[in-house]
Amino acid sequence: MLTTRILFLVVIFSSCKSEQKPVADVTPASAAEVPSPFFFRIVGDFDGDTKLDTLTEQLSDIHGKQYFWREFAANDKYDTIAGMVTHGEVFTQLSSSNPQMRPLLLPGSIGVAFLQNEGDLDGDGADEFSYVPQWYDMSSINAYYVTSWKRGKWKTIYTFPMWEWQLPPTPDASPNYGYFGST
Repeated sequence: MLTTRILFLVVIFSSCKSEQKPVADVTPASAAEVPSPFFFRIVGDFDGDTKLDTLTEQLSDIHGKQYFWREFAANDKYDTIAGMVTHGEVFTQLSSSNPQMRPLLLPGSIGVAFLQNEGDLDGDGADEFSYVPQWYDMSSINAYYVTSWKRGKWKTIYTFPMWEWQLPPTPDASPNYGYFGST
């Protein structure tokens, strides 16, 4: 049954629209440079306790300073940022409002390009969610992950390759894609 639901998810992926809304209480370090900050935030029962949890995207450095990824990318050179991401000096995490759930760390990512509650796909009472990491690279090839909270930890239950141009645009950006990625 899980395979059928995931196959259905894959088939309808390109036509899905997400109800992502800007998070008003998360602002960039310099609001003048980035007029419309956007972080993903979703709500669902991710641990199956019948209480709603909130997952929020966060980009931080090793000192705890939070960033807005587009501001971060605009203020430094590509090689510097790529080095910081590669060496783990900045990282993305999806943090839950439930303190019993550890954050999901996304090493090598400077944010997420997509985050969505998929509902309870496997019938265990807990919602699964999907995300696409925002890699700091020059490629539009990416991967779509379906993730669940199982036995006290996050587990990827399915992943498949995709192109970033298949994603719905976020409220603050709509990139133009050419034959070889973002233009």
